[in-house]
Amino acid sequence: MGANQTQNWKQEDATDRSDGVSSRETATGTTTTMSHTKTVSATWSIGAIALKAAGPPSADTPPPTITSVTAVAATTVQVVFSEPVATASAQTLGNYSINNGVTISAAVLGADTRTVTLTTSVLVTGNYTVTVNNVTDRATPPNPIAPNSQAGFSYTADTTRPTITSVTVVNATTVQVLFSEPVTMASAETVANYGISGGVTISAAVLGADTRTVTLTTSTLASGNYTLTVNNVTDLATPGNPILPNSQAALSFSTSPVFNAAASAVDVDGNNSASLVFAQGALTDGYVVVGVSMYDPVVGASITSVTYDGVAMTLLGTIQDANAYSEVYLFGRAVGNKAAGNYTVALTGSTGIDQLVFGVSAFSGVSQTTPTGVFASATGSSTAPSVNVVSVAGDVVVDILG
Repeated sequence: MGANQTQNWKQEDATDRSDGVSSRETATGTTTTMSHTKTVSATWSIGAIALKAAGPPSADTPPPTITSVTAVAATTVQVVFSEPVATASAQTLGNYSINNGVTISAAVLGADTRTVTLTTSVLVTGNYTVTVNNVTDRATPPNPIAPNSQAGFSYTADTTRPTITSVTVVNATTVQVLFSEPVTMASAETVANYGISGGVTISAAVLGADTRTVTLTTSTLASGNYTLTVNNVTDLATPGNPILPNSQAALSFSTSPVFNAAASAVDVDGNNSASLVFAQGALTDGYVVVGVSMYDPVVGASITSVTYDGVAMTLLGTIQDANAYSEVYLFGRAVGNKAAGNYTVALTGSTGIDQLVFGVSAFSGVSQTTPTGVFASATGSSTAPSVNVVSVAGDVVVDILG
């Protein structure tokens, strides 16, 4: 085996068989002899081939080019190159220019080493051209971009103003305003930019994480309808677009009526009047309901009036069954803010009433302008009387059964 030869396959054995003997040698000239020694003289076969070195890597000669230019925002333009570029050349402001008087204040190479983010003066709607010089790739030696390489891009300015999408009364001292798009924190949290009718005051305005919802802290709302007015709230565009002056949205608030007190009486003396004295607590936005259930064989017998504290109440509705034996009434009266005390409820019939049961209930927190919905009634003969009443969440429903 010659110099530099290495045996790395199987060695012959005593059977005189060629069992894959192999060697390798580094050539030193134009011809290299590969030789072996066999222990027994016999026929043999040998094959060889020269493996060529890869040689030094080919030189990187293509220069970088501009792949794309995008206006990300009114003051941000991104330039993407065809290959990684050198940081120093990519972040040199003098290597970039944009027409139409646009100035560039910063150039930052991204982590991908191909994207450069330019900070510019404010762009207006239109078409632009970026020109790049002296940006080099990372080859050794580096290849510079072709002189005055250019690429066009366009920008459409955001001129859409924010609007009020919705207004929600969360509770008696909290109102939420939802805008159509994200708005700036400074303008959204300026209390003076909001107003609510009816003498409602606003003490705080907080912009939510979604940058669209503003929560207003208000003085205590009474039941009723209100108007929200918004000014000077701006979106995130550059420059910011303000909401239209005096933008408005309606809102309403109602609390569930709060039960205060109740009393009832039975009258079977057969005359045409009855009364009771009612011990009532103080009421705010108070409302008093009187229910009457009567039995009388005279079809024309009826309750003609009911008074609370000497003032006539309003008939809310009445229903009589087919045989006229069972008849019920509901009367009501809005009393505003009423002091606690003992108050008389009195009723009068058109004739002597055979049997009479009546009761009174007082509530606070009831609308004084539209205190009730529509009277509902039903008649029948069963062990499960019922009636469907039109209502909304927060209403308190009162009935009388005869």
